[in-house]
Amino acid sequence: MRRETFEDVHVDYGSVGATAAPDMLQYPPRGFRSAEVEVRLGSGVERFTQAVDSIMSWDLYRGSGIAVQVLSHGEPGAYTGVRFAEDGTPIAPATLSAEERFTSDGIPYVSSGASARLSGRVGLYRVTSRVRVVSVVEDERRVSVTFGTLGGCVVSGEDAYIVELGDDDSVHFRQRSVFRARALHYRVLRWLARRRWTALSTRFARTLSPLWAARSRGQVSE
Repeated sequence: MRRETFEDVHVDYGSVGATAAPDMLQYPPRGFRSAEVEVRLGSGVERFTQAVDSIMSWDLYRGSGIAVQVLSHGEPGAYTGVRFAEDGTPIAPATLSAEERFTSDGIPYVSSGASARLSGRVGLYRVTSRVRVVSVVEDERRVSVTFGTLGGCVVSGEDAYIVELGDDDSVHFRQRSVFRARALHYRVLRWLARRRWTALSTRFARTLSPLWAARSRGQVSE
């Protein structure tokens, strides 16, 4: 069996952490578009745990029909992300663990610095990219994982997947993204990148909860 060796390269965009900014939708990084969608998944701690397991173990991609070839497992505690207060002031991550974590099925959680090659198709759109986990932040009632592109994709940027357990016991999933076109036809036909993002985010929502996926709200910057 041949295994590809991970090369320690940087992400292919300069605005790392942009998805954590509260004003991301109003003020995306220059040259980028921003987008966000929110879906209610249900309620209860068990539902929350299931959704967290999915975003923390590459299963969100696999369950959406995207093959995942892990290139590097990263190191727990590395590449820690930045969180922001409501006024936009950067604050430290709430919880970071140096211990390896696992889902309820025994699948290892991703760690900051982990990378993978993604390949597959979602509707009309091919998915071919290398991504790195640039941030993992865990609170008792909120978990987020942020992936940044390493290259090989028609767009570059980052996607943050967030699962929250509300005070009313409701469970919500949010995807926050910043992206810009790299392929020529995506730069010429700007609407392609927007439609591609909508197709992928809808598939991810359906993967987490087919019942609730239709009850979502989202917006994409122009």
